[in-house]
Amino acid sequence: MDEVYEFKGWPKLAKRVFGITLPKIEPSEPVEADGKAQRLGLARGGPPESEEHIRLKEYVCNNPLLVGAPKGCKKGWPEKQLRSLDEIDVWFMSPGKELAVEVKSRRSNDFDLQRGIYQCVKYRTVLEAQNKADRITSKVRACLVSERKLPDDLARLADLLDIDVRVLRPR
Repeated sequence: MDEVYEFKGWPKLAKRVFGITLPKIEPSEPVEADGKAQRLGLARGGPPESEEHIRLKEYVCNNPLLVGAPKGCKKGWPEKQLRSLDEIDVWFMSPGKELAVEVKSRRSNDFDLQRGIYQCVKYRTVLEAQNKADRITSKVRACLVSERKLPDDLARLADLLDIDVRVLRPR
């Protein structure tokens, strides 16, 4: 995974393949702590999830209609682990339909929101691959939930990559 994050050719690749210029976003401050790598026992793990992240994740789990979950879903499953060892923050499933949701609390900066968009792409792709391997037919979608509106360049990126974005603020 470090090689993917360290790869410097993403801007050229995006321009060549998609004809777009990626937003230039660099981490200017620490991104939101989610603690996932640490929980999975991986070498590089951050601090535990922030209270804001936990609260937003629970809010999404309990409010499936607000994120466009498949009909019939009454509650989401938190921390759905994929065979890639990635964990989806919240997963909704009904027969033939799935929704992977990545949540980013108000602590997330633009760099973390960009990372969330790509996490959604990854979750959707891995779920599709798992379904294909298991010979399961299911329509898979992905959604990024943030507590703040995305900047225009990130909103365009999410739209290009077919990632639904919802702005929610838990009560």
